[in-house]
Amino acid sequence: MKTETLTDTNEFMYSITQRLFHRAGDGQADEVVSWRVAQKYFFDPTFNGALVPGTRNVLQALDSITPFAFAEEPRHFSPIDSDLRVSPGGDYDAQIRLEYDTRRQRLTTAGHSVENSPISEFQFYGGAFLHRQQQRSAASRKSDSYAGRIRRLEPPGLEPLLLA
Repeated sequence: MKTETLTDTNEFMYSITQRLFHRAGDGQADEVVSWRVAQKYFFDPTFNGALVPGTRNVLQALDSITPFAFAEEPRHFSPIDSDLRVSPGGDYDAQIRLEYDTRRQRLTTAGHSVENSPISEFQFYGGAFLHRQQQRSAASRKSDSYAGRIRRLEPPGLEPLLLA
């Protein structure tokens, strides 16, 4: 079964991003820290009838601001998404992500991830995210996700191997 996630909706996304750069000895600027805070406003909170109240709604307009489902009922505003990325150079990159739901007036998502490329041919990734959402009952539902990945990178100049 294929699920359609496109909706007939109008939205407005606003954000502010702060970046910190470091100039290397060769004169090239590298981004060291990036922090983005964003939120969306939905003009039609029902997404032209696509939103089903009381259920987990996964729609493209919602997924573009956060990978976690938050619209269980009609709403105009998405949670505020804070995404801090640190790339100190070399082999490591880190990300910290927080989401504050203004409707529920609480932090709903917190997570971090770290990426490491100790040798040029391999990349290691690990991360953990905690997401809580309010149910219609007094209980809250939580979903913890942990991820790990090891990827072999193609050496420069080689085409990736495609199997037919």
